[in-house]
Amino acid sequence: MATLLRRVALLAILALFMAPLSAYATEGDSYALDVTTEVEGNSISVTATIENAETATSGEWKIVPFGKNNAGKPATQPQSEELSFSGTWNDLAPGEYCFKVHYTGKLDGATSNTVLKKDKVCATVEGVDEPGDENGNDGEEPSNEEPKEEEPEESPVTECTDLENLDPEDFHEITIDQKDAGDSIKVTATLPGNNVDGAWEFMAGLWDAEEPDVVETKIATEKTVTFSIPKSKLAKEGDYLILVVFSGTIDGKECQWGIGLDGFYLEDEEGAIAPPTKDVPKPTTPEGKERVIKNAKGGKMPNTAAPMVTNFALGALMMVAGVGLLVYRRFSF
Repeated sequence: MATLLRRVALLAILALFMAPLSAYATEGDSYALDVTTEVEGNSISVTATIENAETATSGEWKIVPFGKNNAGKPATQPQSEELSFSGTWNDLAPGEYCFKVHYTGKLDGATSNTVLKKDKVCATVEGVDEPGDENGNDGEEPSNEEPKEEEPEESPVTECTDLENLDPEDFHEITIDQKDAGDSIKVTATLPGNNVDGAWEFMAGLWDAEEPDVVETKIATEKTVTFSIPKSKLAKEGDYLILVVFSGTIDGKECQWGIGLDGFYLEDEEGAIAPPTKDVPKPTTPEGKERVIKNAKGGKMPNTAAPMVTNFALGALMMVAGVGLLVYRRFSF
């Protein structure tokens, strides 16, 4: 009898610890964006497709032109159930055009959003042949000068990827102001400095949520940008966190980072907002700021605290395991 009880206790302990491990092993399908471009004459089409997914709900697509040769307005598709999205820009002058692709939505029946991004994809519109006679002569005397190599054009947005070798002075605080605009919340973010050029990442979501409810990306040359939070996208009543991250050039210095955090409380279904009931966490060390930026680049909200449900489940798991261990030791000796 004692031997049987010892075996049951051991099996219970193993089952408790193996169950969560097996659950985590099946999570995290490797979703990815496959982005292609097609140039036809003076038009560019950009097509993005989500790989390794079968269904999508509540999705939001954005293809954002950026760079020196800006193709025009972003192509967007809110509330999409499509796994693919395309945008076309016409009447483009010769040159290289670059685009950012962003998708946020629920894939394969998941309850939380998946964020997928393609930071840069480019295509080139070739120049149109100059008019001439049937032999290709344009009436001008041929030049004996050797053609000069064109210098590569510099991108107006500096891609900053190395966070570990930055000085504390390379991090800047973004000031955030909020205003209730009826069906939405208007958020204004401001950087210090006078000349600003770079990429802004905006997120808003429930306080302890990992995935944001609202995501927006902007390429701007102003020190102040404005974002909008549609109240229809906010999941429920409670505390919400706002995160704004900037990367680019400030007053001629490249690879500068800006971080801004703020919050609000959504009071009811009508969308009334109030100050948050919790203190807004603001990283003060370079390591903390790097962690917030890396999470944002991965489409994740700041980790303000472990959810209470997780803590409770972990405590219960440890308690049951402890009881099993006591039973095992009691009948072993």
